[in-house]
Amino acid sequence: MLSDNDEISNIRQLSDFRDYWRESPSYPEENLYNIKVWYPVTVHYECADRKRNVTFETRFEAFIGSGPDDGKIDLRETRRVSVDEYHLQFLPRFQTYVHDEETHSLIITSSSKKMGGAYKVTIMPSMEKPE
Repeated sequence: MLSDNDEISNIRQLSDFRDYWRESPSYPEENLYNIKVWYPVTVHYECADRKRNVTFETRFEAFIGSGPDDGKIDLRETRRVSVDEYHLQFLPRFQTYVHDEETHSLIITSSSKKMGGAYKVTIMPSMEKPE
């Protein structure tokens, strides 16, 4: 479990990520003014066991605002990636979030027995970048 300051920093990183993508011409209109947002994304999962590295397309959902779910991120399962084999839900209390200001991807890192050690999840919206 991370500290309160780290959790707050993670929520800020997620908010910065959302704020950047909110300016996209293809930003889903139903996300405007909602605390739950969603995007089509490409996800690259890197694991300690390189055989488990995978890139896939899915739907990203996140809660950004006040409330008990603030900072929670869900990635939808796909045929290739299931919750039984990969972490697809992330909480700001347990993982580290970074909004990469160069690529504008969201990077989530942590370590777990399920993943065989350290893992890194890079999330890039499948939307047109803002100008």
